[in-house]
Amino acid sequence: MAEAMSQGTRRSLWVVMSLMGSVSMSFLACDDETERQVSTVVDAASGGFDALTPDAPADAAADAFCVARGDLSDGGGTLQSRVLYTNDFETPNVPLVVNCPHALDARGINFLYGTPAFQFNQVNTVEGVLLDDPSKLYKNPTGKGGRFALGMLSSVQDDKLSLTFEVTGKPFLNVGLDLSSIDVQGCGGPFGVTRPVMKVSLHETIGTIHSFSAPGKLLAEGTIEGDSSADPWTFAWTYGVVSLDASQATTARVSVVFDLTQSGYAAFDNLSIVASSQAGIVDRNNDGVADDIPLCATTTQVCEWNPTTMAFDMNCRFVDAGAGE
Repeated sequence: MAEAMSQGTRRSLWVVMSLMGSVSMSFLACDDETERQVSTVVDAASGGFDALTPDAPADAAADAFCVARGDLSDGGGTLQSRVLYTNDFETPNVPLVVNCPHALDARGINFLYGTPAFQFNQVNTVEGVLLDDPSKLYKNPTGKGGRFALGMLSSVQDDKLSLTFEVTGKPFLNVGLDLSSIDVQGCGGPFGVTRPVMKVSLHETIGTIHSFSAPGKLLAEGTIEGDSSADPWTFAWTYGVVSLDASQATTARVSVVFDLTQSGYAAFDNLSIVASSQAGIVDRNNDGVADDIPLCATTTQVCEWNPTTMAFDMNCRFVDAGAGE
């Protein structure tokens, strides 16, 4: 396996199952490289692989159906959707520290997650949330949300968070995220919770960072609504999408603003912002690829192509290393 991987045998596969007398499974590679032998068919009856020759029509057909990951950088051009930002918040810039009992890091979202390319701005204390809090007060039965999320208030203080992007020329900015009500023990809480509602708005922006004191023209807004939780200390995640019309922007940059309007406190996670020619297209699995781009699954070939016999070794197999889009 090590030798195969060292020779660059990672493949992107398009899997097709067919019933034609005996059951067979075709692995059609999406690699955009016609000089490689990458298409095989395994026959369930014989257990062997029927190798196809390089430049086989099946290989070319597979390439036509999907996009190689290396071809995704379109600069806002040919592909109909482009991921501007995606984050599951599992890799902060520094380890999260509970400094606002019992589960919050209040050092600021830009400090925790900002980069030179993506500068957050906030009103009041938007926090990093440790879902597995040291006091073990929180429960997360679905496991969604991982270890960390972002949290904000709607009452007591009106917390807000913004992120600014260059205009791409695509008509929609689609925003997807998971949302859950959750309460806080300490730091002024409990605040009380109810069904959470997150308002997401799009503003024209002068400069590189959104100004809350002098926001630019409001272009569009919408809401994402969550579900009621079993109790104030249990996460009940709901995924929602807002499609914001960016077609009327006259500035070089626009800002997406997040404002929790219902539930005393709530957390949100798995954020993606996608510029697209279609409404509703986001990046649900936060892999940096818009959901309408058919990026094939990535696999590792655990056998070698024999150039002498022009065939794969018998009974070789493919190991799936990740689902495609």
